[in-house]
Amino acid sequence: MNSNIKLIKEYMNQSPLNQAFVISAITQYAKGILQDPDMVREQMGNHIIHPDAWISCAEDWSCHMTKGLSKVK
Repeated sequence: MNSNIKLIKEYMNQSPLNQAFVISAITQYAKGILQDPDMVREQMGNHIIHPDAWISCAEDWSCHMTKGLSKVK
């Protein structure tokens, strides 16, 4: 198993609070990215990951969370 996946699974399996923390952290980070995508492009200009791919990940997360929350209601 990928060590990143293993790390996250172990952390999230420790407690429901850890799960809420991870989800909240990713959600807040995605919101920050989507608030100013041009700044992200500028900051990640020489990054190994293309900024538009990073922005796309933030969009995917936001969409996933919206769909997930609509199922809870």
